[in-house]
Amino acid sequence: MANAKSIELQHEPQLSVHHNHIPKGLLEIRQMRGKPKNTPEYVWNNLLSIKERSLLCYVAKLGRFDSDKNWCDFTIDEAHELRNALMFINGTVLSFIDANALTPEKWFQGAKPNEPKYQEGSVVSITPIQQQID
Repeated sequence: MANAKSIELQHEPQLSVHHNHIPKGLLEIRQMRGKPKNTPEYVWNNLLSIKERSLLCYVAKLGRFDSDKNWCDFTIDEAHELRNALMFINGTVLSFIDANALTPEKWFQGAKPNEPKYQEGSVVSITPIQQQID
């Protein structure tokens, strides 16, 4: 009887699981998820802070309010200027890295100590203007 059941189970149709390709790597998974995250549009719209955007717009000599724009609103020339600005900033940082000059010990070497902005007695008392009576 046990043999009869096992024989029956062997003859049951097996379900096929060939409906989708199973991704083998991270790249394939990312491609399946939709928009890639390695584009300037994604970085500009989702990752950069307003300070970072403003810095790039300043270096690229764009307008004050361009940092609020969406990436797709930039013209080709503006996008090119932003890329050049980023490459310029990157080159400047790489110069400091190549010289090994970013360590705090070297960065602050030779710098003057902080001076307090206000010292005792340095505040000038303001007196009201006296009107001259003729």
